[in-house]
Formats: sequence, structure tokens, C-alpha cells
Amino acid sequence: MRLLLTQLDADPSDGLDNLGHVQGLLPADVTGDDVLLLPELIGGEVGRTTYETALQRFAARIGCHVVGGSYHSADGPEQTNGGVVVAPTGDVVDRYGKHRPYGAEHGTVARDRTTGAGRFRVQGREVVVIVCADFWFSELLHGLAIEPDVLHVPAFSISQKPTPDHARALWSHMTASRAYEFSTFVGLSDWAHPVAWGGLAASGVAGFADPNPGLESRHFRPAHPAGVTIVDPDFDRLDELRTNRTERGFEPERSSSTDRLQGAT
Repeated sequence: MRLLLTQLDADPSDGLDNLGHVQGLLPADVTGDDVLLLPELIGGEVGRTTYETALQRFAARIGCHVVGGSYHSADGPEQTNGGVVVAPTGDVVDRYGKHRPYGAEHGTVARDRTTGAGRFRVQGREVVVIVCADFWFSELLHGLAIEPDVLHVPAFSISQKPTPDHARALWSHMTASRAYEFSTFVGLSDWAHPVAWGGLAASGVAGFADPNPGLESRHFRPAHPAGVTIVDPDFDRLDELRTNRTERGFEPERSSSTDRLQGAT
């Protein structure tokens, strides 16, 4: 399983038209075992049918699993932020929603109270999806009954700081910490700096965190500043870390009551 992480320097207002841009960035040897992670709000503000149909056609066309970033749903009385996971066949295999609307969303986008984390399997490995700001609250991750092998985070890393440096440092430290705490790989896709949403620029924080890297590697590797970064996770090393942590009594407790992230009631 390879992870295809994106950091787009396109115009977010182009919405689903950006899928054509992404396709042009992909390597020629994409397979059904690869997982492409799109950034938050790549779907813009459209209806559910429009968004899901576009993602289904896109996944079938490129031939790999697609984590569809997210979109602001225009359906129903309340606008929400969520997305879908689509298999290489074009079938929707799960849906996920954002539980903590943030920044320009605050007060206008509702907390998704019906959809949990995205969840699917590739080559026998569990992949979980949570959206942007949800990643910053560990109680959401402790609510998972399963042990994700890969945690995918589609983001739009807006910052109030004058430069992206502060956000990049925070995201890199947080991603490495989450990877080690939960013994999982973390893939993060974003928009390139200074692509803007709601008047604030993205910080370009995409990257990959490995909880058990080789001695010559770092726990967090930034993605390419603009484009697609290909990561080939070493699941044998992940399993070695988990075995070692279990033997030493150093593993997180997990809920046995639910395998979905649930919104507050």
C-alpha cells in the first residue's frame, strides 16, 4: 500500500474541477492498493450527489482508493463538512464528517452529529479518516475501538500568523506525537501556502509521520511544497513497534463500546 499525499497550489474556489489537476500530478503506476488523500474542502460547496458522483468517477478513472478530502454540503437545513472514501471500483465504502468546525466555519457550519470517522481496509490494514481540526483532540481518537494502521487527515491549515512557520511546526510535532501515541502511520494532505480560504492563507503542512522510523530518518517528513508525495509505509516495522510496546506495557487503552467517532449530543 502506497500513500499518495497531496498539497495543492490550485484555487479552492474551482472545487471539483481540481480533480483534473490532481490526476495530472499522479504517477503512471497507480494501483488499486494505493490510497490517495485529497485535502479538506476540495469539493467546495456543492450538493451531496454532485460531490459523490464526481469522486466515484474520479476513483474509477485513476484506479485507486480515494479519500475525498471534504466539502461543505449544501443539502439540508444545516451546512456540514464531510467527505467519502471511494474504492477503485468507484463504490463509496464509507463516509465521514467533521466534528469541530473551525475558523471561518465557526457559527456557520454545523457539527456533524451523524457521521463518524471514515474507515476502510486495504491489504488487510485498517485506514481511518478524520478531518482537520478533529485531529487536535485526542479524545476523539481514544474513542476508536479499532487500532488504525494508517490515520489520514485531510486539512486546510489556515493560520492567523503572518508566516506559515508557526503552523508547520505545530502540525509536524502534533502529527509525530499522534503517530507514536497511537502506534499508527499518519498521512496529512493540505493546500499549499499561500492558497487562501475565508481570507486566511493555508500553511502548507502536508506530510507523513512514522512512529518507528529508521535511525537515519525523522518521525515527520514534510510533503512536497506543491504536488503529490508518494509514501511507502513499512508495516513490518509498525508491527515490531506494537509488539515491543505491548511487551513493555506501553500501549493506549481503547474503547470497547464503539468503533465510530460520535458527535456530542
